[in-house]
Amino acid sequence: MPTVLLLCTKLPCKARCPPPLLPTCGAGFNHFTACPKIIAADKTQYIEALDKDSEYQYLFLRPRRCGKSTFLQTLASYYDKSMSGEFEDIFRDLYIGRNRTAAASSLVLCFDFSRISVLNSTEFTVQLFNDNINETPRHFLVKNWNFLQPFDLEALLVKLNAAISLTKVLVCLKYCLLFYFHAKPCYRE
Repeated sequence: MPTVLLLCTKLPCKARCPPPLLPTCGAGFNHFTACPKIIAADKTQYIEALDKDSEYQYLFLRPRRCGKSTFLQTLASYYDKSMSGEFEDIFRDLYIGRNRTAAASSLVLCFDFSRISVLNSTEFTVQLFNDNINETPRHFLVKNWNFLQPFDLEALLVKLNAAISLTKVLVCLKYCLLFYFHAKPCYRE
């Protein structure tokens, strides 16, 4: 059973402080850690359980509104190498902040398909899909620029074909990581 953590430095007092807040609809992990006086369950001990088996593949099946996206945001924030400078601020009061695992620093490419509406025409949905798929690698490459070799960002992204963009970015990432680990030249378009 996860512990309930009040992410607040002061407990509410008589008339001077407002009472603690329950999370609002759609609030994610970053909202929980950035806003004081939020009552939320600390589920970060599950990160330690996930890291015990280095070759895991898990599927998170839960009903709607039961924390799947928030837990994935927690994982992304925990593992993301580009957020290592903010690690203490985000996780210091949580279980995993006191029990950090060895796998806590990686490059994280996190897609959010919830922004793609399927209630529109097929053409508009395809456009939203392409925009979303192109924006995610763009954001990833910009925030991880310090960890990767130089590349031409605009040459990697094809506005009308997200599959080509994603393939190019993953190939670039593969060669940049090979360069990092084996001193081979980085892929350039």
